[in-house]
Amino acid sequence: MLKIFCTSDLHANETFSDNIVKVITREKPDVWLGCGDFVSNEYAKRLFKRINVKGFCVSGNLDWGLKFENDKVKMYENGIEEYKGYHFLCYSDMVMPDLGLIKGIDPKKLVFITHYPPYGVLDLIWSGRRVGSYEFRKFLEVGKPVLHTFGHIHEANGVEKFHETLTVNCALTGTGMGYMVTLPSMKIEEIDMGI
Repeated sequence: MLKIFCTSDLHANETFSDNIVKVITREKPDVWLGCGDFVSNEYAKRLFKRINVKGFCVSGNLDWGLKFENDKVKMYENGIEEYKGYHFLCYSDMVMPDLGLIKGIDPKKLVFITHYPPYGVLDLIWSGRRVGSYEFRKFLEVGKPVLHTFGHIHEANGVEKFHETLTVNCALTGTGMGYMVTLPSMKIEEIDMGI
């Protein structure tokens, strides 16, 4: 069993960072995923130093040059790391992930972390347009990861199944909702992070 705490789009909000630390202390997840838009490098570094579980993060469209890591939390541009039997594939770019990185990996053990959503999945903006990544949608169809977490589209926060993949838009700005996902059961808990 692996408990994964998912958040995105903190936008340098101190309430969010304080509540992330509180949830991690209380719920004791195995992993924290930060799906971008920390906005301030100083804010992100302060938060990362307070995280006491394994953390995988990607940068968002509002994060410039954030490359901080410590013994618990790492900011990825594009890369993969194995932890507790699961593989965490992190992509900051909106390009098709390198399929060679997942060769031989059981899709049920693959977690995909991005800032941007896949096209047609939790990517509907207020005007009614879909703005997700076609490349990420293609990757979900081919790579079939068990979980894909992202943010970016504040008004589309939520959870949706796309074929075999559980997708989670965990953008806090807008709704203030983060998510705790337990694998392999795919149990989902919505957590109010406060606005």
